[in-house]
Amino acid sequence: MASQKPPTDMRRQRQRDERAYVLAFVILLVCVGGALIAWRYGTGAALLGITCALSVFSLVGLLWLVLVLIERWTA
Repeated sequence: MASQKPPTDMRRQRQRDERAYVLAFVILLVCVGGALIAWRYGTGAALLGITCALSVFSLVGLLWLVLVLIERWTA
């Protein structure tokens, strides 16, 4: 008897992929954006730009967390 593979959970796979894409986007935006700001305006402006970008991403992450908690609470 041949061993059967477990069923593929496409929903979980999609969630993993989406998280990886978002994380890659944030890292790319912060690193490349910070480097371009540093190249054009200097390190002080780059540090301020990176700080602002991370603050915005933190607020978006907090909003996402609240929505996920509400979704789990109602389910």
